[in-house]
Amino acid sequence: MPSFFLSFVLAICLCWPCLAVYVAKDQFKSWYPEFGPTFEAIVEGNCPAEYERYLTIPRENAIIDWFTGDGNTNRLAQTVANCILGNTSEFIMSNMAAAAVV
Repeated sequence: MPSFFLSFVLAICLCWPCLAVYVAKDQFKSWYPEFGPTFEAIVEGNCPAEYERYLTIPRENAIIDWFTGDGNTNRLAQTVANCILGNTSEFIMSNMAAAAVV
């Protein structure tokens, strides 16, 4: 009995990160309050195709664009993040960079 329980716990611990990455599509829904309205407007106005792709395409069907920073774990989110940053002013990006340092 204890070995079954330990095996079960080990299997859950090993599989949980994979499951969390596979099913989590809750990014880009809440933002830091100061820039939230700006990022929401960018997603709705400038990046609707990228965001729709992020929400609807299964992760395993997404193409990995290695030249933009995509990888196995962020292949859908990276496209949306690049679109948001590409449509964000230099002023906001420098404020975010300064806040990350502090």
